Amino acid sequence: GALAGKLSGAAKEHLLQDQRGWLKNRARSCTGETEAITRCLGYRYGQRIATLKAAGQGAYPFVSEQAIVDSGRRKAIRYEIDARYPRFDGSADFRDVNQYFVRTANAGANDAIPGRDVDEARPQIWTYEQGFRLFRPGPNAVSVQVTSYIFTGGAHGSTNLGATLVDPRSGKRVGPCEVFVPGSPSQATLAGLAAR
Repeated sequence: GALAGKLSGAAKEHLLQDQRGWLKNRARSCTGETEAITRCLGYRYGQRIATLKAAGQGAYPFVSEQAIVDSGRRKAIRYEIDARYPRFDGSADFRDVNQYFVRTANAGANDAIPGRDVDEARPQIWTYEQGFRLFRPGPNAVSVQVTSYIFTGGAHGSTNLGATLVDPRSGKRVGPCEVFVPGSPSQATLAGLAAR
């Protein structure tokens, strides 16, 4: 509500449309037992609040949530997919950025679906969960943090955290070489932080 009150025109309409989509995805995904619903809602609201806060820091970024929500069964294995990813909708050419996020979400979702030749006889639940948060490190940058969790049998699942920096003016992903001044101590500083 606070963010919608600051916006007008196309930005406000985009936000309201994205919120409706977010509510629809939340309803499709947060189902099952009480504990699963509670965990799902907590995770989704935490990411949504961060994203809305980032959207209010500077010019509205025109980023909407997309989702792959699927479930099914192959022999004794049930699979559940809840993969959310951003789509940049602004006036710049975001095709490459958007295709990158689509490919990432599809790859994780496809990995969580057992193949037709699966020989697992024990009942299991294979899972792929992916979400994202937006951050605004500067007026001309939107940082997208993507977190995912996949379990496809075995002893434990796997968690991944990645980040992509996007320039909303050009519609392009920005790499470290384009952010830091050559020869600056930034690489050594970041390496030290990562090592710690």
